[in-house]
Amino acid sequence: MSGTNRIVIKIGGVSCEELDDTFFLDLKKLQQQGKEIIIVHGGGKAITHWMENLAIPVEIKNGLRVTNEKALAVTKMVLLGEVQPSLLQQFARQKIKCLGLNAANNKLLSASQVQQGSLGFVGEIKTVNTELLKDVLDQGYIAIVAPLGVDDKGQWLNINADDTASKIAEAMKAEELILMTEVLGVKKEGKILKSLSYQELDLFIENGTVSGGMIPKLKCAHYALRNGVKQVRVTLGLTMQGTKMIGEGS
Repeated sequence: MSGTNRIVIKIGGVSCEELDDTFFLDLKKLQQQGKEIIIVHGGGKAITHWMENLAIPVEIKNGLRVTNEKALAVTKMVLLGEVQPSLLQQFARQKIKCLGLNAANNKLLSASQVQQGSLGFVGEIKTVNTELLKDVLDQGYIAIVAPLGVDDKGQWLNINADDTASKIAEAMKAEELILMTEVLGVKKEGKILKSLSYQELDLFIENGTVSGGMIPKLKCAHYALRNGVKQVRVTLGLTMQGTKMIGEGS
């Protein structure tokens, strides 16, 4: 399976609420260039909002949301009942063909619990149904995927959206993974870096050059580059330079 023209884009929960015209113009340009596009959406802000409204404690450990049974129910409700339908409506208004997908579609995302279940129903992706995604792309659709998985017993699991995007990019042999965020790129000493070498990724995490939400992004970038994705960009906009990272040997 060749993924030369495939791009995986991760958009955060804040971005999902109302994507601007620039995003869709950039997306159409990529399509005109013959790119096949898979989008993974987050939803953390909306999930937190609903959990607070329902008086369910919000607990984060090492950047991952601790997900008990109630938190999982809210997560599924928000991602599949609010965030993804809102995205599909926005794409429809722009007359862009897309399909919303989740783990239950022909075992799209098979997963297993992480850290022996210490985080509750939090998982990591083990396999991706690449044939399903390929069929969707071959029909000219953009695939819009929710970051949820299902284990071999049918249990739903909450999965970090950046991690979901990197695993899909690996499985689909994507040429590029774009991690959209609320900042222009990766900062060092207050300045946005135009590029970051493969070797520098680990160093930046270890020495504290980056912190907070940028750490999981760089870890996912490192994973993707190590597993065949040619290029990763952390950026505010699709066609912005952002911080570009290229794998060894690319």
